[in-house]
Amino acid sequence: MAWTKAKEEGGTQIMIDREGDDRVPAEDRRSELRVVEIGRRQARRYEEGRQKRGRMMHLASLLPIGPRSLMTAYLQTQMTVVELAVLHKTTPRIMRRRLDRLCEMLEDELFVAAAERADDLPGELAKVARAYWLEGRPLRELARSRGESLHHIRQVVTMARTLLAAGGLTRIAKHDTDQENTWAVEDDE
Repeated sequence: MAWTKAKEEGGTQIMIDREGDDRVPAEDRRSELRVVEIGRRQARRYEEGRQKRGRMMHLASLLPIGPRSLMTAYLQTQMTVVELAVLHKTTPRIMRRRLDRLCEMLEDELFVAAAERADDLPGELAKVARAYWLEGRPLRELARSRGESLHHIRQVVTMARTLLAAGGLTRIAKHDTDQENTWAVEDDE
């Protein structure tokens, strides 16, 4: 058989018939199609990964300087987890967890909402929302630093999540009622 393989056009492999013979065995045609399809999938995955890295870099620009520099080193300069761990004087396992947590946080739809509207939240909710979503501090660390229970911090984060997820609402206010932690969302009309 006089078939040759050539790499062209975006990394996909194309089969070329040198003799002009259109009678190709069925097995050869199937393998040709598999090779071309594999190349297309790889190119599509590469492009999706490139777009995701770009989106993550844009979102990382909203982070404070420490986590932002870590994400920039990981995503843009493509430093390995081991190299980052050595620089930060920690183990690769801890660095991997830190990077996974930052990536997970950036993919959370409430991250952008917190970046844009955390200042609209009332007192305690604003501080906890900034620390949790923008600084990326874990709930246990927030509870320890604020001298409150983990359960209370979870409740505050849940309230902030509910208020931030309320989309196009412009003002969030505390209503004076019997209970001290009753929050409501109001529309400016």
